[in-house]
Amino acid sequence: MTDLDECAQALDWREERVQGGIVPDLAQAVAHRLGRSVHFVVMPRARMDAAALAGDADLRCYVRPAWSSTPAAYAWSGELFPVDNVIVGHAGVPAPQSLAELPARSVVGGTRGYRYPPLEAGFQAGTWLREDAVDQEKLLLKLSLRRHPYAVTDALTLGWFLRQSPHAALAPWRLEVSQEPVQCAVPKAGRVDAARLLAAVEAVRRSGEVATILQRYR
Repeated sequence: MTDLDECAQALDWREERVQGGIVPDLAQAVAHRLGRSVHFVVMPRARMDAAALAGDADLRCYVRPAWSSTPAAYAWSGELFPVDNVIVGHAGVPAPQSLAELPARSVVGGTRGYRYPPLEAGFQAGTWLREDAVDQEKLLLKLSLRRHPYAVTDALTLGWFLRQSPHAALAPWRLEVSQEPVQCAVPKAGRVDAARLLAAVEAVRRSGEVATILQRYR
């Protein structure tokens, strides 16, 4: 069983069931290597560590140690692929060339439970004001509706959103603020042997399946 973050291109959740996405495709590829079936549980990012500690999940993907409050509770795979985190604005907002050019006291939209290391000092000092949405799809919808001038998201989710909403009123520029490699994590309290799961993840990574999966969502 794997738990899923509510991240648009990572999870396509419609009609009360998982329809696809990067995380489900990765989990299915790993399960196939093991000859097992997979059951998906959708939950907010903030609840994932508690579920893992309780033994209620066997695999997490599209995650990294810095995003967890209890990284030692997991066995970690190697890096799967990099995720580019970018700031984007609604249509008409001038393009900043660096974080220093973001106007003081600007509202920057984020996603609840997400951490943005390059921006945290500015948020804490009040240089910029953070306003969260429950997931990245709603974040970008709020941005297109001009609820705030800027948002920070990952480039994969942004590309997915624009394919679904090609007429969304977003500015064409992107300001990259960080690049973070994502991994899979096996909860040590899970019911499947961590070494077997990590070996299956590594086999999927080495086979080139990860690149094939990503291409479906770009």
